[in-house]
Amino acid sequence: MEGLAPSYHWSWVISIPGLLALMLMMTALMIVVMLLKLWLMKGQTFYGLVDHPGAHRLHQNPTPLLGGIAVVLSLLICLGLARLWSAINGVEFALFPLGVLFALIMLLAVGVWDDARQISVRIRFAAQGLAAVALLLSGVVITDMGVIDLGADWGWLSLGMFLGVGVTLFAIIGCINAFNLIDGMDGLAAGLGTVTLTGLAWVVLETRDAAGLMLVLTQLGALCGFLLLNARIGRPRALVFLGDAGSTTLGLLLAYWVIALSQSPVAAMPATAALWLLGIPIIDTLRVMFERMASGRSPFHPGHEHLHHLLLSTGIGVNSTLVTLLVMQGGMVMMGVWHASGHASPMVMVILWGLLVPASMILAWALRRLSRVSVSGRKARPITAEGR
Repeated sequence: MEGLAPSYHWSWVISIPGLLALMLMMTALMIVVMLLKLWLMKGQTFYGLVDHPGAHRLHQNPTPLLGGIAVVLSLLICLGLARLWSAINGVEFALFPLGVLFALIMLLAVGVWDDARQISVRIRFAAQGLAAVALLLSGVVITDMGVIDLGADWGWLSLGMFLGVGVTLFAIIGCINAFNLIDGMDGLAAGLGTVTLTGLAWVVLETRDAAGLMLVLTQLGALCGFLLLNARIGRPRALVFLGDAGSTTLGLLLAYWVIALSQSPVAAMPATAALWLLGIPIIDTLRVMFERMASGRSPFHPGHEHLHHLLLSTGIGVNSTLVTLLVMQGGMVMMGVWHASGHASPMVMVILWGLLVPASMILAWALRRLSRVSVSGRKARPITAEGR
């Protein structure tokens, strides 16, 4: 991931590129807010992009699924503005590789289709696989896992060609689905993504990669703009949802960032730091999948076993649940940034991270117990939240 000449650091923030990055961040925020408010004012049926109550969903009002479209459009517009600025000033500016942009637009289109028509799981996975291959062809590949060097010569088996590609495909598709599955409450997926991007911005700033920081801050600004209309700030419910188009593209870009920043030639952090930076979505998805498979169900079967469902079932409310999970995510991201700064060995951090999976199972068990006690002591009330 090339950038402008790496002569900036903290002073970069008050330089011309730094001010441009902050302007792009605010521009992305304003574009998202303006687009969503304009679409909401027009109302109508939103071409079928509306999430209706019922089935396993917890919200009680039809809500437009327009957040992902607005976030990606604002990101693309800001990328165009950055390219225009670089052309006018004669500065070489590295944007996302073409394969990443293709994957982003393709997943957005498939996500919109899914939001409007509910497509099959096979088509979703095919699209995610194609997106992952597009990133691979752009040079986004895992060759160093922090504790294992997949690029090493292990005799007749070239792990850089086989295992590296397999691990990369698994990581990208896994991250896409983790953020898609965690998108079950107002403000949650975008909020968790915002915390992760904040940590990634710190890591990129430490590398003095001006172009990279511009891109991270632009995506961060777009998500913050969405949260202004999705989080329950001064209102009883969300005005708009992220939708599959938004949650899958969010997972895709976060997968791109953690891989690009942890592999050569950038290698701004050990690959093991990515596990901590991605945080709760990965841990919670693994726990839920283990529990569902242990009970003989499909790991992708919809249900109410995620941490936000369990916290809501105790009666603490949507905003309290959101704050609790964001604080937990913040703690994990801080650990990731600390590890990225050269503290602790990759093996130690992997072991500590691995302990979080059984710890989350214990937490889920405790929340279920608390929920039963809470319900038995009072009349159960319906929980209203964006949910899957």
